[in-house]
Amino acid sequence: MQKHCSSAVTPRIKDFIGSFIINKNNNRTLIGQQQPEGKSSSSSSFTFNQYRRYGQKVDGLLSDIHEKVFSNQHLYTTKIFHVAVDGYNQKKYKEATEFFTKVIEKGKEVIAISKKPPTKEFTIDKQILWSFIYRGVITNSYQDLQKAKEINPFHPEVFYRRGNLFYFDSNYSSAIKDYSKAIANHPDFYECYFNRGLCYYQLKRLDRCIKDLETYLKHVPNDPNTLKLLGISYYYEYVLYDSRRELLVKSVEALTSYINYRKQNSLPLTKEDYLIRGSSLRELKQLDLAQQDFQAGSNSSIKSLLPPIIITPVDCFTQERVALDTL
Repeated sequence: MQKHCSSAVTPRIKDFIGSFIINKNNNRTLIGQQQPEGKSSSSSSFTFNQYRRYGQKVDGLLSDIHEKVFSNQHLYTTKIFHVAVDGYNQKKYKEATEFFTKVIEKGKEVIAISKKPPTKEFTIDKQILWSFIYRGVITNSYQDLQKAKEINPFHPEVFYRRGNLFYFDSNYSSAIKDYSKAIANHPDFYECYFNRGLCYYQLKRLDRCIKDLETYLKHVPNDPNTLKLLGISYYYEYVLYDSRRELLVKSVEALTSYINYRKQNSLPLTKEDYLIRGSSLRELKQLDLAQQDFQAGSNSSIKSLLPPIIITPVDCFTQERVALDTL
């Protein structure tokens, strides 16, 4: 790349260098050369001014060379980044990891050759950041996410991704802290509300779980996983902490929406889905409906403790979030 740029401008450089050569018969003298007798100092002054002009032209030419190298390297790195993202989206994680690593390496080279940080450089900086994030997600690397955080200490995606790693390591308190930081820096980061709600559920802090899931449901209406988890949380909040009848009503509504969704899409239901709704209906004295659910649940009984859940955190790269930073 550099060889190509150099050859393209070589004739121009030779022209400038040739202009500096002083003919033997020329009365002008080079800087530092002794002035011939009888010559005024005005010719020397002219030489200084001439060199200043040539110097400005050469500086401009070198700047052009630098800009071409920078632009070509920037374009190459950007193409690699998009190839890596496409690989990730196609679940070709090995290839994606390889190309994200190249983005990090080439991106650092681009920044190194830039004398002044133009707008493009900041795009490269963000591509490096996102490459660390993607690679960290693929390899479950706290270290990569930490490197991304060093580039931008307030980037919400970094906290979101690290929160997910903490969740899968059952470190729910640390996950909550990271999700909260992501929300503080980006209040519309709705996935974090759902994931933080999952953490609160695991810690049996059902009031906080309900609040986060309700917030998420406002922005992702009728999400089945949220409806199910809310239905369960409403019921157990009533059983364990809060005797408000309103919670039972909400539990029935949420679980009914969830059950209807599963039926309409020919998806299987668990005994638990019916049993918790049946228990809420029984507490509401709707005994006939409760009995139907208990029969659907094979007359099993539910425990007073919170049931384990197989719902996992929302884990997705939205095109809008990535594009916002890297276009």
